[in-house]
Amino acid sequence: MSDADKITVQFSDIKAVVSIIDIVSERGAFKGQELSIVGTLRDKLAAYIIQEAPAESNDDQEDD
Repeated sequence: MSDADKITVQFSDIKAVVSIIDIVSERGAFKGQELSIVGTLRDKLAAYIIQEAPAESNDDQEDD
C-alpha cells in the first residue's frame, strides 16, 4: 500500500465510535456476552479522547 492509499483515523473518528457505542447500547443492540468487550473498548477509546483532547485555550477569556 502506498502512502497515498494509506488509511488514516482522525480524532473525530474515535469520538464518533464512542458516540455510536453509546447509542446502540441504549437501544439494546448488544448481547449480554458482548457487553464486557464493547464496554472495555468504549472505556479505552473514551480515555484516549480525554488524554489526547486538545487543551482549551484561555486566550478567549482574556478579552473580557
